[in-house]
Amino acid sequence: DQVTGYLDEVFKDVKRNDEEKILTKTMINNYVKAGILKNPEKKKYSHEQLMSLMMIYMLKNVTSMTEIDHILKEEENVLDLYNRFREINEKVKHQITDDVEKHENNEQLDQILYLLQSANLQKRLAEVLLDDLIQKKSALKNT
Repeated sequence: DQVTGYLDEVFKDVKRNDEEKILTKTMINNYVKAGILKNPEKKKYSHEQLMSLMMIYMLKNVTSMTEIDHILKEEENVLDLYNRFREINEKVKHQITDDVEKHENNEQLDQILYLLQSANLQKRLAEVLLDDLIQKKSALKNT
């Protein structure tokens, strides 16, 4: 309950509405069972596990849990990965804000379509890059 309450507080500004759940206990337990998240020690989650959960929340709407697992395991140091993730998140927020401002004179539907199509194309490109990363990693293991 403390973890889900903490995450709800951290992400309160990005929730679509008050009813939206950031992560549930069941979801977190499933991430642990799937090996995406390490088991808590004595039912306590570490700072690294909380950082992983924050990244999971931010990524789960745009990619699969299998792909998130690959991303989280790409960097040994969770703090380093989390810091990179946060830096990139800030850059992207600024880019999108600038982009939206450029199109603010457009009709709202045009803005919505622009953002959705941009997100779709970016997701597809990320999938191609992630597939390439996974393939290269697999090839290294097999040599």
